[in-house]
Amino acid sequence: MPAHLRPGEIRRLRRLVDACRIGEASDPASYRDFHASRWIRTLEAIRQAAGRPVSELDVLDLGPCWTFSTLLLAELGPRSYQAIGGGRRLDGPAAPPARTEVRTSLGSRSFRIPYVANVDFDAGALPVPDESVDVVLFLEVIEHLILSPERILHEILRVLRPSGVLVLTTDQANSFVKLLKLLALRPIYWPYAKTTYGDRHNREYLRREVAELLEGVGFREVRCETFNMLPYLPEESLSKSIGYRVGNALTCLPVLRRYQRHLLATARKGDPRPFHAPWLDGEGG
Repeated sequence: MPAHLRPGEIRRLRRLVDACRIGEASDPASYRDFHASRWIRTLEAIRQAAGRPVSELDVLDLGPCWTFSTLLLAELGPRSYQAIGGGRRLDGPAAPPARTEVRTSLGSRSFRIPYVANVDFDAGALPVPDESVDVVLFLEVIEHLILSPERILHEILRVLRPSGVLVLTTDQANSFVKLLKLLALRPIYWPYAKTTYGDRHNREYLRREVAELLEGVGFREVRCETFNMLPYLPEESLSKSIGYRVGNALTCLPVLRRYQRHLLATARKGDPRPFHAPWLDGEGG
């Protein structure tokens, strides 16, 4: 958690996570428990990276999680918020992009979120005008792409206003948890996807790779940090819970901090430029 957040504030935000509703439903408790710490940290990253009140900013969320969307709207109150969902399918032709609206709520407050579904992020064409948003959220998406992310990153640069901000989160490829799995002779790869490429992680990244990608395509003021998420609850999976707790504890040591579970990057729009990382093709890295 961000060091400047008091425990009472963290508990308050955690209660808000549990109170978020998508229509009449909510995300499963185990999912909320695991991701709540990431969502709270991401809220703080948006506040810090924006450089001015979020209430003055237009936010675009690529691949939204509706619990986080609701938390962001309630806590930060951006001037506008729109979301776009990925849509490349493995079990048949892709559906055309479709504009709709998602309704969420938090207590007595309700939100209507403009949403475009079925957009192929690998194709790198977003249905958003040039220089029309101040913040782009790319949270837990880059690892699901099946093609190089350079195209979609250039597209994010296109839609950001001058000095606009990108906030990106993703799993770290060499986290201590993965090293524990290897030592236990357990696979670290995800199972095959069933319906869409979003069903699995197709390519995870190192901290230096994320930084190189963002700087390479033209972002500036790139900051990339590692952090741990709270462990899974024991009732969901005892072995998974123990593994995460051990990994979290050990990677608090300065010498092992680089192996923390997750990555959070912020970057400001710069001048777009052609770029291709050879290591994406298996050359070096």
